[in-house]
Amino acid sequence: MRFPPSWRGRYPHMREVDMPLWNRFLDRYGDQFTEFEYDVRVGPASGAARGMDPLTVAVFEDLSRLRIDAVAHRPGEVWVLEVSPHAGISKVGQCLGYRDLYVRDRAPVVPVRMGIVTDGFHPAVGEVFQVQGIEVWVV
Repeated sequence: MRFPPSWRGRYPHMREVDMPLWNRFLDRYGDQFTEFEYDVRVGPASGAARGMDPLTVAVFEDLSRLRIDAVAHRPGEVWVLEVSPHAGISKVGQCLGYRDLYVRDRAPVVPVRMGIVTDGFHPAVGEVFQVQGIEVWVV
């Protein structure tokens, strides 16, 4: 399901601590995008629910997939976005992995870019974000 940049509410699967950051991002930069998806599942299911009844397997498998905090759309590109207070080095791996899985699963016809929405980060981590092509919005 896609939402306009003006939509505010309970963002699916977003942590309570992340929501104020996300709202500030939307207030400042939301108009740069046309729509957003939340809790975007990518990658294969874990396969750990085998042997259970079909309904339980289906629910468990859906819940076991990896989840992107937000995917932002605008003409000519898609953004895979992670939201986190004081973003650490682990966000680099999440962005890279989520981007690759999103491309594999969705086969978009436009470039897929990566971004972090945060309130701060260590300078060394910022260098890695830059080298990896990860845009950072400090809000």
